[in-house]
Amino acid sequence: MKDEYDYQLPWRPNYEITAIVVWTAFGLVAYVMYVYSGLPREPFNGLMVVCILMAARRMPASVCKLYARSE
Repeated sequence: MKDEYDYQLPWRPNYEITAIVVWTAFGLVAYVMYVYSGLPREPFNGLMVVCILMAARRMPASVCKLYARSE
């Protein structure tokens, strides 16, 4: 039975891939800022972990969207 609140339209662009790329890029920016700024590493480590978790959170929806397009 299909959930009545499932709004994953098949013709919608895969915005999750863009979100994964952006979160990963911000994680890399945090790493570069840590390396070149000389500031304490703890805030940068926290930001990198959050960026990785947010990118990982978007991964299942992105993969489902890719497979739905191929059908």
